[in-house]
Amino acid sequence: MTEYSTESFSTNQYDLARPTYPLSFIQYVVDWHKKSSPETSLGVTVSVDIGCGTGQVTFPLYEEIQYADNVYGVDPSAVMIQKCQDTQNSKDHSTITKGELCFKQAAAEKLDDVFPLESVDLLTGAECFHWFKHQEFFEVAHKILKPHGTLAYWFYVDPVVISVTKPDGTVVDVDKKVYMEIYDKYTYGEEYFGPYWEQPGRNHLRTFCKDVKIPTDLFKDIETHKYRPVVQGDVPDEKLKIERSWTLQDYKNYQESWSAYHKYVEETKKASPGINSAKDIKNYIPNEFSAEMTQRLGINPVDKMKVIWSTIYFLAKKR
Repeated sequence: MTEYSTESFSTNQYDLARPTYPLSFIQYVVDWHKKSSPETSLGVTVSVDIGCGTGQVTFPLYEEIQYADNVYGVDPSAVMIQKCQDTQNSKDHSTITKGELCFKQAAAEKLDDVFPLESVDLLTGAECFHWFKHQEFFEVAHKILKPHGTLAYWFYVDPVVISVTKPDGTVVDVDKKVYMEIYDKYTYGEEYFGPYWEQPGRNHLRTFCKDVKIPTDLFKDIETHKYRPVVQGDVPDEKLKIERSWTLQDYKNYQESWSAYHKYVEETKKASPGINSAKDIKNYIPNEFSAEMTQRLGINPVDKMKVIWSTIYFLAKKR
């Protein structure tokens, strides 16, 4: 994903705008791995978080979960790795008695250039798998995982506004059909963000990677689970439930963390020499989205929206 590798990309904005993952889900992944992989409990345990971004999974694995002796965060973007290292240097890890934490720059398909064969117990990837060259990744993951090692990847997509809380505390349900019309228009419409998504990655994400199958000659005991709040509603006990309370400004910040947004701004600036920043763009897409949310759904800037993402996760054991 080239947009996240440019020097102009703000890792701080990305880190603040993006939702994080429930610690309970990360613990579920580790417990699933440990329960079905007793052989990997011997010797030095190694956990690798590929596509680590700003470390939203890597740091919890090291700080709270504390399963592995060595935890690695890996990302192809130098600016992401620098952000992780800066965060690591700013933290006090003196009370953590188990494990080492290290960040490395590498592509998912080149992990065997970084890690020895059959050296990794747990390989995780959050919100990144859709960008990979999938067959190459599966093959290299199989190479570096120990016997019975675990491959776990998951992602979120297409947030749904379930309800709105007004300043007086009144909770109003949102018409999901109207919301999805607005969301799809601005996110995927040809006149809006649609042309700026890198493909086929975004379509893989949008379709829950339905056309990408985990090769059963390399992996077994495959577990997968999909959650779609636009269909299922608010399900309290979902393992991978990502929920936030957002204003329209928070939603705008999230849109401004998208790879498509960064490409949209850069290409608009190139096409219009007088535009030096996003603030100079006429008919700025995030502003138009917010305006239509207010016009059609009655959501005002002071309102708090209950936002829940569609999610899916995949767990598999190395054969």
